[in-house]
Amino acid sequence: MDEVKKEQLREKNFLIVDLLEGNLGLAMTYWVYGVLGGIVWAVGISALNPDRGSDLEKFVWVLFAGYYFFTYVGIWNAANKYVGRKVWSILAKFAIIIIVVPITIHFFKWLVAD
Repeated sequence: MDEVKKEQLREKNFLIVDLLEGNLGLAMTYWVYGVLGGIVWAVGISALNPDRGSDLEKFVWVLFAGYYFFTYVGIWNAANKYVGRKVWSILAKFAIIIIVVPITIHFFKWLVAD
């Protein structure tokens, strides 16, 4: 009675681990963390309105890039685990590619310019 079977215990992960591993589901990861998260970031950055070239601006953009790194990895992994219609996992991965490539290019140009 004192021993608990391991299969009865669900390993508790931190939210960030579940996000990275794609365990939150494709819809949740894409729409809540990707889209809704982007809206929250846009409102926050607009409200903060950091001066162009300031250390605050750089800090905010590094946080933003970090957030989306975890989110996009999570979306990609969730798409790999998705068992519904294949088109949704393909579209999710396609969205990641068409978003990440230009943003990455722009981000590194911005880092080098300063």
